[in-house]
Amino acid sequence: ALVEFVTDQLPGTPSRKVPQQFGARIVSGGFCGAVLGTVGGSMIGGSLKPDLYPVYARYLVRWVQAFAAAGVPLRYLTIQNEPGFEPKDYPGMIWPAAGRARFIANDLGPALERAKLGTEILDWDHNWDKPEEPLGVLGDPKARRYVAGVAWHCYGGEVAALEHPDQGLLRPVR
Repeated sequence: ALVEFVTDQLPGTPSRKVPQQFGARIVSGGFCGAVLGTVGGSMIGGSLKPDLYPVYARYLVRWVQAFAAAGVPLRYLTIQNEPGFEPKDYPGMIWPAAGRARFIANDLGPALERAKLGTEILDWDHNWDKPEEPLGVLGDPKARRYVAGVAWHCYGGEVAALEHPDQGLLRPVR
């Protein structure tokens, strides 16, 4: 239904082939894995239980497959919107670099590879003010193998975070 809404509501578009017609690259992200279960036992706050990483990876692969089946292939996927922010009054969770690296290396990366969807992973999906977070994931050789780049929000920190001499992956994806 979401895919139908997004593609059917674009002005003058007769089909779901909109992204391909205009050369668009679609990025999607998991908003909140907390609905599966957090260490804190609530959908508000905490962090995803590591034993649920394989379940969340399967969910994200099915998400990508559903978009593809509807004619909207996802080029990139982020695993969590704003993993450095722990909301106090709505569902969300914190997800430190070590946990994200483990999830990408052992669960999501291999699952996407097996599914052969062509969707690539972008880490972080958060502000410029904590470049050490994506660098923590990129510093893990197993995780880095699956990470195509870093998704950035520009409403916190400075753009200088992208100027890391050794990390071309910190640049926004084109």
